Amino acid sequence: TNKIKSPKRSWLKTLEEQYPADPEITANVRSRVERVVERLLPMSDSVLSSVFASVSLRVFSTVLPTWATALGADRQPVFIINPLFTASIATDAGLSFIAAHEAFPAILQHIGPQAVQGLSPRSVHNLRLAQDAMINHLLTSLGFHMPTVNGKVIGIEPRSFYRWIRDKANDNQIVCPDE
Repeated sequence: TNKIKSPKRSWLKTLEEQYPADPEITANVRSRVERVVERLLPMSDSVLSSVFASVSLRVFSTVLPTWATALGADRQPVFIINPLFTASIATDAGLSFIAAHEAFPAILQHIGPQAVQGLSPRSVHNLRLAQDAMINHLLTSLGFHMPTVNGKVIGIEPRSFYRWIRDKANDNQIVCPDE
C-alpha cells in the first residue's frame, strides 16, 4: 500500500510546524486522503496510478489555501495539503478530483523552476490558469466530478474558462503578456 509518510525534509517539516491545523482535523483529513488515494491506485491502465504511487509524501499545512504539488529535495512530487480546505470538501468524489488534479503537474512536468523559467509573473499566472482548465477538462472527461464546497463548484470550470477566452479574443483583449 501507499502509506502516507511523514515529512523528512526540513523545509517540509517546517511547513507543518509553522502553519499547523487543528491536530484532530489533520488526523481525520490524513485518514481520508489515504483512503481516497488507495481507491485511485488500482487504475493500473492509468498514468495516474504511477504518480499516486510515487507521491507517498504528503505535508499537511495551512501555508496554502488548498492543495499544491511541489518537488521535494529528491525531485519527487510532494502533495502540500491544507487540512481545513480538505475537510470542507463534502464528498470523497470531490476529494478524488482534487488528488487527481494535483497529480497532473507531476505527470506533465509543470512543477519546478524550469516549468516557468523566463516567464513574467503575469505569464506564469496565465499559464497556471490554462493548465488548471486543461487538467479539469481532462478529469471531467474521464468521469471525475469537480469538488463542491457549500454546494458551489470550486476550481476552474473548463467550459466557462473557454467561453471567457473566446470572449476576450473576440474583443481583441488577448495579447501575448510578454510583448
